[in-house]
Amino acid sequence: NIFSVDCSALQQDTSQAAVEFRRTKDYGDKDFETIPVMHDSTVRGVDEGDGWICVVADGGKARYLPKFINGAQIVFLQEQARGKTLSAKEQGVTASAVIEELFNSGDEVEEFVLDNSVLQATSRGCKIRVSKDTDAEGAGGIPWGQAVRGVDEGDGWLRIGPGRYIPTESGGIRVVRRKAEMTQSEAAPTSGEGPSPGMPVAE
Repeated sequence: NIFSVDCSALQQDTSQAAVEFRRTKDYGDKDFETIPVMHDSTVRGVDEGDGWICVVADGGKARYLPKFINGAQIVFLQEQARGKTLSAKEQGVTASAVIEELFNSGDEVEEFVLDNSVLQATSRGCKIRVSKDTDAEGAGGIPWGQAVRGVDEGDGWLRIGPGRYIPTESGGIRVVRRKAEMTQSEAAPTSGEGPSPGMPVAE
């Protein structure tokens, strides 16, 4: 299901408003390494029926978004007006099933690492595209050094979910590498904070 994030009930100026993912169903367990969901954007996930939305964050990790903050609802089902039911219990959907829905049954899903060791880009990560076009609309970004599950399409693009792509090269330099082919030190995450919304990311 598709959910929209609306922070207008929390603050008047929503231009930089965002909701952080949680690693667990605990308001204080924020995942600062995963890019937050910006106001007026959408995410795909499952309503767990307990005030939390289970989503698949960057890298194929199951993460949670609270439906309410300080008593105000901030996450809404886009299809609510049409009376569709969302609860995981009613749908029989689990968090692992949400992750599996990212890929087709015949896909060869592997783990990759975004490698900036050769490119040496000054940006903090790689931009996610909604289509296989470097000029396509962005859909967030993934920090350099982070591992991500996906399918190498063999045409210069890594598919990390439905309508979500990362270019495997930048300026003719490979920036997406199979984790299995890297040494332990090469595959180790880079230090520092991941990119926040609005941070420049590699084209």
